[in-house]
Amino acid sequence: MGCVTMTGPHEHRQRASATTGSFVTSWRGELSENAARVRSPRVRQHFWPLGLGATQPKPPARVRPTIPLRLIFTLPRFLALAAALLLAAPLRAHDPAESWTEVVVHANEMELLVTTAQVNALKLIDPTNKIPVLTQENFSQHRARLIEAGASLFTVTSIKAPMRPRKVEVQLTEENDVVFTITYPRPAPGLLIFNAAFLKKLGEGFGGIIDASDTAGHHLGWDQISWENTSLVVMLPAPDAPPAKKD
Repeated sequence: MGCVTMTGPHEHRQRASATTGSFVTSWRGELSENAARVRSPRVRQHFWPLGLGATQPKPPARVRPTIPLRLIFTLPRFLALAAALLLAAPLRAHDPAESWTEVVVHANEMELLVTTAQVNALKLIDPTNKIPVLTQENFSQHRARLIEAGASLFTVTSIKAPMRPRKVEVQLTEENDVVFTITYPRPAPGLLIFNAAFLKKLGEGFGGIIDASDTAGHHLGWDQISWENTSLVVMLPAPDAPPAKKD
């Protein structure tokens, strides 16, 4: 007959301790590997603010990206995802206090597309709250006042000279947001300042994101603006300047 070896409680505890120690050692090894990534000096190259004329990171998209989990373990990818979620989440949720401004410099003109909740547009044209809501049925009645307000949403300065819009259009979207399309002449190459004057009118707690680029492939810059910090300052290159190389 074979011999059966009996194990007591003390031996069970020894085996369990060895198994646990092996798991903890493996877990600590993974943490050490991740910590080495965290300490990498290359992280700073991508996420601190850059000076004028430098290539800046693209702003977060308005739609939450779908990223495989295996791709976001390194710190730069994690920070990029966090920035996208934190900055884009208010816009996806139609937060009334948030706005989105896209600046596009064309060959002969410049467009500002400003999207905001209709409650903000109503504050600009109806501070006494006499208009309860904007609808497709009554929008035409208030279009003229909205166009007038749209002309002064931003003050734009090109090389210390103020610019005047030459056309303003406005529409009510299916989500009941208001979109202003403000057209300017093309600015001269050099310093270009966008000041969101309408945020001062709306008051404390209002803000949004502004992104500027041109059709030649230059990304000029972006920023998160607020009623306290209303400006984006960029450098507009000459029309024939080659686009900056992507990292």
